[in-house]
Amino acid sequence: MTPHITLLRQKLTAFNLDGWLLPHSDRFKGEYLVPCDEWLKWLSNFSGSAGFSIILKDKAAVFVDGRYTLQAKEQVDQHIFSLNALSDEKKWLSDHGNDHYKIGFDPWLFSEKEIVAFQKVTRNLEPHPRFLDDLWRDRPVHPKSALFQHPLMYAGVSTEEKIKNLRALLNEKKVDAVLLFPESWSWLLNLRGGDLSYTPVSQGFAFITKDRVCLFLYKADQSFENISIYPLEELEDFLKQHASLTLGYDPSQTPLSVLNFFSNKVVLEDPCLLPKACKNNIELDGAKIAHKKDAVAWCTFWQNLKAKIHTHEKLTELAIVESMLQVRQKQKNFHSLSFATIAGSGAHGAIVHYKPETSTNRPLGMNELLLIDSGAQYFEGTTDITRTLIIGKPTQEMIFHYTLVLKGHSAIARAIFPKGTTGAQLDILARNALWQHKLDYAHGTGHGVGSFLSVHEGPQRISKLGHAPLHPGMILSNEPGYYLEGHYGIRLENLIYVKEIDKGWYGFENLTLVPFDKNLIGWDMLTSEEIQWVNDYHTLIRDTLKDDALLKDLI
Repeated sequence: MTPHITLLRQKLTAFNLDGWLLPHSDRFKGEYLVPCDEWLKWLSNFSGSAGFSIILKDKAAVFVDGRYTLQAKEQVDQHIFSLNALSDEKKWLSDHGNDHYKIGFDPWLFSEKEIVAFQKVTRNLEPHPRFLDDLWRDRPVHPKSALFQHPLMYAGVSTEEKIKNLRALLNEKKVDAVLLFPESWSWLLNLRGGDLSYTPVSQGFAFITKDRVCLFLYKADQSFENISIYPLEELEDFLKQHASLTLGYDPSQTPLSVLNFFSNKVVLEDPCLLPKACKNNIELDGAKIAHKKDAVAWCTFWQNLKAKIHTHEKLTELAIVESMLQVRQKQKNFHSLSFATIAGSGAHGAIVHYKPETSTNRPLGMNELLLIDSGAQYFEGTTDITRTLIIGKPTQEMIFHYTLVLKGHSAIARAIFPKGTTGAQLDILARNALWQHKLDYAHGTGHGVGSFLSVHEGPQRISKLGHAPLHPGMILSNEPGYYLEGHYGIRLENLIYVKEIDKGWYGFENLTLVPFDKNLIGWDMLTSEEIQWVNDYHTLIRDTLKDDALLKDLI
């Protein structure tokens, strides 16, 4: 038994609790956490970006989605934790607990919607704010980065106009105030920060009323016009002082701890969510610039890789990660990566979100596939691209699987659909070619992408659960894949955006400008329409980059 779970169970006994709910989350509800908030990793060693744990006195479980099934098997001690699907938390608790169990949770880490779901299987849920804080010895301190302006030349809409539109909505909904999370208030106020490694935000809350904008941050000693900034630890006292206001809250996001201060509440989905997702023309132009620069970086990397393979230079996954970073850093207005680069050689490519570390670093093998999923934050926009390359010569099986994935990718890229269509309705297009051979992949086909913000953004997504209608200006990924456990993984990802092609009819336009590996395409498996699309896409790349030397032998 690990010391950490022992410490937790000792505290459960001290508080007369029978169990604890631990999400991979922080109070700001972001996907990516700072090291001091990685409680699930501290407890179970699982380092993925989506997970959950339930700890009882005699049993414990970790829940992960399909992207992390193989990773969790490698990281989590299954003598201590059983591994389960992320959607099965309630069933597991129902099967292993009973109505008399008292289950604790941190109300800063759970929304109303999340707790209501658990209340259906256990009646005795007890909130204990910051229950875990004293258990983590040598816990890292929280970063305190300074905010900086995201200029109008990149944002496209002024802070004043965005706030004006937000307040008009508050008036319409008869709401006095709203509490916003980092990605939303960063967009609203055209501010960015550096608390997180890959998402340019500072962590904190914004409390917006009809006449005030208040930020609560770890770093409070900074100033911006018409914004009041306070230390984060003063938030609760501030909420108590303003408890008479009518709060607009999102049941799926707002922490229960916040709701407890207000008797007057109105359900209001995050008012920044949709306008943030629908990029304006300046943001779309910026995205095109960012992707052109990223394409130059990627093609430079690819040419360098080919040269090193030709000279039989020994390469590893970590060398690939470093090489990708170096070529991007040379691009103007590069800020950071948009997530930790995934470079999976051979069997590691089948681990969907595998990230090489010193302990797992693998050399590139001849006649093996190399999956690289990487992206960057430029001031103009956010990128995310995946390509699968062959090092040497592919087998017919590799070509077969790669081409099935390419067919699905092409189907999404060529899709035409009516206004009101959701990502769930399009998802089958990406899977159909695979399904005909009884094959599939255990992740969504596409996620939304921010504008110099998070590489994963809602509400837009292409997946079985993507129920939000797609609107013009939304940027999404198009990334079907196939993973043969123990052998290789294949994923082909472009970023695309929704545009109106006729009245009431939408389609996608590609942003990513990187060729597919021609050595892996089974042309005889493609229809004439698919062949035309691949050829047109490669022609677009040639015309846009206009650098024959850079593209030599890549197309």
